[in-house]
Amino acid sequence: MADRVHCCIPECRRSFKASVAALEHDHDEVMCGRCYRTVEARLIARHKAIHRRWRKAERLLRVKAIASKPAFLIQVDALDGLFRRACTRSWAAIKTDAEMKSALRVEGTAGELAARRAA
Repeated sequence: MADRVHCCIPECRRSFKASVAALEHDHDEVMCGRCYRTVEARLIARHKAIHRRWRKAERLLRVKAIASKPAFLIQVDALDGLFRRACTRSWAAIKTDAEMKSALRVEGTAGELAARRAA
């Protein structure tokens, strides 16, 4: 049986194939759809906006006129670091929101389902 990656929310019992989970993002964690849908829409929108900007910046960096600048590699590394840190912060906010709602047993979360199973 293939290795499985579990949802990053503690009470959630869902898991994914490790190969599929690794393709999603640069994160070393995966969140299932049920837990992801409980997160506030503004946090998800912010995370998606960061990824959109990152992809756009990577596309622009492939343009020959930009790539021929002398300090190009230093600027690319700095920009990549900024995007990675922003993405990490937005992912942490998403994960915290989902964990908090699960711990509070909000309807439709993994915590609420775990409480029903225990009862």
